Amino acid sequence: MRGIAAAAALVGGLGGLGGCLKSPGYTYCPETGAECPASLLCLPAPIYCGTSDQQQQLLQCDDKPDLTLCSTDAIPSGVCLSQSCTACTPDYGTCPVSGWQPMSQMIGTTPSTIWVTSATDAYMAGNGPTIAHYDGLSWTQDATYAAMFPSALPLRLWVSPDGALYVIDNSGSANTLERYANGSWSTVSPGGIGLDAIWGTSANDIIVGGFRELLRYNGSTWTSVGPLSMDLSATAEFTAVWYSGDQIVAVGGGGLFWQYDGATWTDVGTPLPVPYNTASWSAVWGTSPSDVFAVSASNGSPLSTIAVHYNETTGWTPLSTPNGLTLDLVAVTGVGPSDAYVVGNSKGGTATGVILHCDAQACTSVDELDSVKLAGVSSAASATDTMAVAQAAAAAEVFRSTDM
Repeated sequence: MRGIAAAAALVGGLGGLGGCLKSPGYTYCPETGAECPASLLCLPAPIYCGTSDQQQQLLQCDDKPDLTLCSTDAIPSGVCLSQSCTACTPDYGTCPVSGWQPMSQMIGTTPSTIWVTSATDAYMAGNGPTIAHYDGLSWTQDATYAAMFPSALPLRLWVSPDGALYVIDNSGSANTLERYANGSWSTVSPGGIGLDAIWGTSANDIIVGGFRELLRYNGSTWTSVGPLSMDLSATAEFTAVWYSGDQIVAVGGGGLFWQYDGATWTDVGTPLPVPYNTASWSAVWGTSPSDVFAVSASNGSPLSTIAVHYNETTGWTPLSTPNGLTLDLVAVTGVGPSDAYVVGNSKGGTATGVILHCDAQACTSVDELDSVKLAGVSSAASATDTMAVAQAAAAAEVFRSTDM
């Protein structure tokens, strides 16, 4: 093909002669001015002369934007890139992915969390400090964030429906809240509280949690959630929060687990059986006030894998988990009612990340990832794409799945 390409390029350079060059056994291509061997087809630049497979690749993607799905005889599952059909890989956001497959790009950081809004829009955070954005093709680190907050350690992410990015990070004596919108970063922390948890429904309705406090943001001012009349210990710290309407669920370490129904706060954690009542709750997620999941790092005696589900009829119910697995569960996301993915890591021994699929009764193991430590999981709002981020050697590795 090197000789063919060279010949095509040479003839292309002679196209200004009006196509008078006609070599035996070659076909003249008036659109490009190239001459191609009779065994090849005339194709647009930069290919010039190619096979029928290449012709299909170009025809499938003619005038189509990148990441449009395509298919040819040689590429049954492809995506358009630069007007040519290219074989699908987990790197391309619109490509279907069976099971949990790693993306090829490694990001030089210890990851802390991930947030996915669509198949072509996701954020990942880690030390460094690192905020990286995925556009459906590749991950790009945000140099502006690192320059503005050089000592920050990003811990939590949330993205509002209008695309504003909120980051809880440790950039000083206490964890603070930063916002990225309209091309610039700003600090929007309430002050006087170290933050560890965030959830929202819009840029004008956000709840954050931290040391013995939950606060709500309306886009300009912060107010206490509740009233916060719960009886909290001196060391109580909320590490995760979720809400829908007036229903709020806030959790933390040492069995800290509270629920608000719009009028009253209820201590959910204390009445739960051992070891749930002393669990280090790490994450909470739901689709409605009657469909909420919460997960925890293994705790208590005996050690066990801890996950619960709530609905308004049965209340909070422990979920059965795979026998033989004792996991620190670190994150939960959902793809539909009573349909969630949970990530965690084995305790002790060689690092193994485990992904569980949970419904309202049980969690089952769907994948075990050797030699990685999972840090977060997030699903697109359309529930068509889910990503999990893990520590692998000295870099962050992202796994994708579309088997929802």
